Amino acid sequence: MKPLLRAVRGPIALAALVSVGVNLLMLVSPIYMMQVFDRVLTSGHVETLFVLTLLAVGALAVLGMFDALRQTIMARAGDWLERWLGDGLVEAALKHGGDTMAGLRQVGQLRYFLASQAVFALLDTPWIAVFAAVLWWMHPWLGLTAILGAWLLLAVALLSEILNRKLLVDVSALQGKNQAALAAALRSGDAVRAMGMADRLKTRWQTASHAALTLQRRAAERSARLTGFTKFVRLAIQVAVLGCGAVLVLRGELTAGGMIAASILLGRCLAPAEQAIGAWRGFVLARSAWRSLSAMQDMDTGPDPIALAGPMGEVRVENVDYAPRPGDDPILQGLSFVVRPGECVAVVGPSGSGKTTLCRLLVGALAPSVGDVRIDERPVRGWNAEQIGRSIGYLPQGVQLLPGSLKDNIARFEETADERIVDAATRAGADEMIRRLPDGYETDMGDGAAPLSMGQLQRVGLARAVFGRPRVLVLDEPNANLDVDGERALAKAILDSRSDGTAVIVVTHRASLLEVADKVLVLRDGRVASFGPRQDMIRPISMPDRPAAPSAAKEPPAGQEKQPAEGSERIHPLFPTRGPFVHG
Repeated sequence: MKPLLRAVRGPIALAALVSVGVNLLMLVSPIYMMQVFDRVLTSGHVETLFVLTLLAVGALAVLGMFDALRQTIMARAGDWLERWLGDGLVEAALKHGGDTMAGLRQVGQLRYFLASQAVFALLDTPWIAVFAAVLWWMHPWLGLTAILGAWLLLAVALLSEILNRKLLVDVSALQGKNQAALAAALRSGDAVRAMGMADRLKTRWQTASHAALTLQRRAAERSARLTGFTKFVRLAIQVAVLGCGAVLVLRGELTAGGMIAASILLGRCLAPAEQAIGAWRGFVLARSAWRSLSAMQDMDTGPDPIALAGPMGEVRVENVDYAPRPGDDPILQGLSFVVRPGECVAVVGPSGSGKTTLCRLLVGALAPSVGDVRIDERPVRGWNAEQIGRSIGYLPQGVQLLPGSLKDNIARFEETADERIVDAATRAGADEMIRRLPDGYETDMGDGAAPLSMGQLQRVGLARAVFGRPRVLVLDEPNANLDVDGERALAKAILDSRSDGTAVIVVTHRASLLEVADKVLVLRDGRVASFGPRQDMIRPISMPDRPAAPSAAKEPPAGQEKQPAEGSERIHPLFPTRGPFVHG
């Protein structure tokens, strides 16, 4: 934010320079009034009135041009700021993860503040002293009245800051959280309706929304009272100046034109303070947004490294620990293993053992707290992002397709030949399924798109992962929603990738995928419980028969061992679920 502040200072300084002309030309009206009352009306010269009017109209035209110019300057500065900050936030979120919605809302508040009249109220505030000095020159009583009035209005603005600052910040935070909760409920609309949670979620939303509205109403009521008091002060001071001017005219110390000009000058002197009170809410929100953006973790890692030769695909995990935040308990601890090109490693273990976190570390979506994840001896984030992205295929647990056609999603939104897209869909076993859709590969996945089942989504996600025949393929429970045909297609896709020399890491809870794995990595409590060749890791264990009913229990003859009954079950140590385990 510091370089941004230095960059914004230029437009603000230029707007302040233009404001000099704007405020000097504000003297045109009082000067014109003084000349008309003191010269034209007393002399009766119409020619003088014509020249004065012509000069005044020309000066006011320049005033309008200057005012439009400074508004244009600040509008462009706000547009530039939103583009610069918004692009940076979105790029950082897409590359490094994170939620940008709150940041984008704060950027919008900054842009709105820069393009609003609040900035001009702040730029015009120093001119209170200039107009007060002119009034003092006309008569010290007038100048003293203007100074006291300006200070009183500025004190009201300060009081508004003290009373409303925390309320406005709390309202903004509550509204943001409430909108996020509502958006999450709408995204899970099917589950909400199916399980009858709508009324309870509505009640929760109403409670939070009413709390925010109560705070907002309280802030609005305070602002209304202060605004009413401000209007009273301004009008009372204007009446005081007119009364003071009348006394001075009667005493011969001021002309009638001077009295009218003093009233106009007083209005101009108090205008910035009055505008500042009205714009204080925007100023408080903009300051809060600036501080929030300044406090955000710097996700910019600088320019991408130079693109080198494409990776061969060796994945090396070296003493990796990962914790979401410093001081948190680590999710993964001391992980070390190697996956060589053309090798498939199956990652198994109980839920919560860190399998998905490991997948995200392998593809660079997360950075290790300790240790390194390397591809070809180079850290994943040390590669050129575009280059390594083309060399990695990733299928997350929850497959979400982006707005666009199926063709665009499979091609990762890259302009490419249709043959490459069809090749990826064929390798994933999704080509025939896609062709059966009414629009085929052109099926739109945006709003109102034809729904796909979870199994179909998983196949399309697999096609996206194997697009371009990447050198590293990471699959997180790729068969969670697949039927038998889908599992066969998945196994074939893994075997084809292995034959291409791709390093494959697949997380699974099903024993069927272990048949295509070379090695098995067992995670437990975030640590490597065991790691080795598949044939050494998988040993089906014969379990004793279930006890028969007492009436049917028969003991074998003496000296003869009891044989397992037909259909007896074997339970695999890595997959402790009942049912026969087929191996080999």
